[in-house]
Amino acid sequence: MEKNIIKPFFLLLCLFLLYHFFYIFNNQSSTINSDTLWSYSFSRDVIEGVDLKNFSFPPFYYFLDIIISFIPSLPGNHLLHSMLVSPVNICIFLFFFSRFYSSDYDFNFYKNGSLLILSIILIYFLFIAISYFFSLIFQSVFPLVMLKNYFFMQGNHGLSSVAALIISYNFYFRSQKFKNNLFLFILVFIFSFSDFWFAVYFLPIIGFFYLFKKDLKILINLIYLTLVSSSALLATYFFNSELSSYKLTHNNSFDTIVGIKSIFFVLYILPISFFIYLYFKKSLTLFLRCVMFASFVSFAFIFFTNNYSYLNMRFYVFFLPLNILLIFEILKIHFNQIKKIFFISTLLLILGISQLFTLNLTNNIMKNEFTHFNFEEEISCIKEITDEKNYTVMTDYWPGKIVFESLNRKINLISTNWIYNPSWSNLNKNANGLIIVTYKLYPDGNMHDDLKNLIESKKSDSKMICNNKLILIDNLKVSPN
Repeated sequence: MEKNIIKPFFLLLCLFLLYHFFYIFNNQSSTINSDTLWSYSFSRDVIEGVDLKNFSFPPFYYFLDIIISFIPSLPGNHLLHSMLVSPVNICIFLFFFSRFYSSDYDFNFYKNGSLLILSIILIYFLFIAISYFFSLIFQSVFPLVMLKNYFFMQGNHGLSSVAALIISYNFYFRSQKFKNNLFLFILVFIFSFSDFWFAVYFLPIIGFFYLFKKDLKILINLIYLTLVSSSALLATYFFNSELSSYKLTHNNSFDTIVGIKSIFFVLYILPISFFIYLYFKKSLTLFLRCVMFASFVSFAFIFFTNNYSYLNMRFYVFFLPLNILLIFEILKIHFNQIKKIFFISTLLLILGISQLFTLNLTNNIMKNEFTHFNFEEEISCIKEITDEKNYTVMTDYWPGKIVFESLNRKINLISTNWIYNPSWSNLNKNANGLIIVTYKLYPDGNMHDDLKNLIESKKSDSKMICNNKLILIDNLKVSPN
């Protein structure tokens, strides 16, 4: 009986991972975000022995992600890295909650894992459909932007959202709780230091646990946890002075209303429906109640502390595991045969692949300037120029690491002092010439002051190339300082 469950589980897991790789290769490779290259670029610096002492806001801040990211960075291909790293957070989530539920409930680990995989696949399928539907209803690209940012819990914040759920469940909600408070405080400090958004996901869960239980010990524990997280946040700022100059995104009131409305509808139409269904089925666990209400607090905190910017809702990766846990409880009511789980999961995977092709998500996302993060034309032009001799490339933040890593670091890079290593500006000692990428993130934004000043001073020696996306200045030695 055990073997009959194990084989379908591992086959289902392999099919799911293949679907994952397929999505990344076909839909993320051409819309990759410079933020997602953070861990990869740092890992490449370590591998190549590049000086790290002046790395601006180095991702030891995300050192747990660096551990995950290091080995996939070895081949030196950022797309392959993205494909290998992206499912890690989901697999961690899958393993721990399969283990937790199998010990807390009368459920086999592999059967539990298969049902969780089905829950994940179903959420992926529904979320893609709903994101696309609301992008048409609102005539807005924002739901698709969310799809690009949240899907599969990619990026540095995905691990924090998973850790918040695993740690809170393990220490507070299990039938046999792990009661070592010192270990809990150490974990909370490490994850808060590694990513301060962890505290935004974690602390509200414990807060609502106290409100439901009304236990003074939990309140005292919560106060200590808040102090631990706050000290980790202060330490983060102490070691990363660039955080003090971080500029939040501002939006006009219309964009804010449209953005937040579409975000809220897309993110919460599924979990609210699942929550209500489980409530009437009397299958709503205390853990799910706390996580659901905590998600509203996290959503509001991220929105209001980021100057009401819907763009910074990309930090809200807490959404995906919340949906998976809710739909898992629903499926647990209706599905108890492994053959049925396997059949439906396989069918959904086939439909999911068809969905990705049919909706053509990449092209829809790339129609909007805000989401255009691939810079394929610019990279192709720079590659053609730098085949003849070495150049220094100067860019604003968003094109920087994408151009740099896509060209396998065969250029020098000067960029904004944010998640940037100044050593990149002097990797090729014989560079003689400057290429300026003129891309601007926002249609009404201003070009970076350094770019403007340089263009003005060398205007007579410069020429526009690559459909005016690049400015070329030959025979110019650029000081790395």
